[in-house]
Parts: sequence; structure tokens; C-alpha cells
Amino acid sequence: HFYDRAVASNMKRQSLETMQYQLDRFDELSLPLQEALLKSTLTDLDIDPVSHHRLCLRAGKSCADGARHHHAERVGR
Repeated sequence: HFYDRAVASNMKRQSLETMQYQLDRFDELSLPLQEALLKSTLTDLDIDPVSHHRLCLRAGKSCADGARHHHAERVGR
């Protein structure tokens, strides 16, 4: 979101963290916190379908609603 806004405003940008860096930070969290963050993300995706669509496109996955509900079931939502 903020990166897109910076590009649109021609603002100076620095590189973002890599996916590996983000996953490493996530992996350092306790399992209950990881689960809570995943559930929160799934809730946010349900509320904001545009973000869900962008996430799917970046991952090269189908954006069908069924995929979103499948992931929610996997984390006990």
C-alpha cells in the first residue's frame, strides 16, 4: 500500500525487506503469536478483497473465494 502510494507520488524509495527476511522474523515469534497474526491477516483479506486479489496475483495463485476459505480452515478459523 505505502509503496504504491510512494510510486504514484514520485517519492524517493528505498528497498523493502525481502520475503526471506520477513519469514525469518515471523519464524522467530511464538507459535500462538504466529497463529494470531495469520488469523488476523485472513480476517483482513476477507474485509479487503482488493488486497486479497493483489496478494494472489503476486503469489501467482487463483483468487477464487474458495482458496481464501481453504486457507482459513487450515489455521482453524
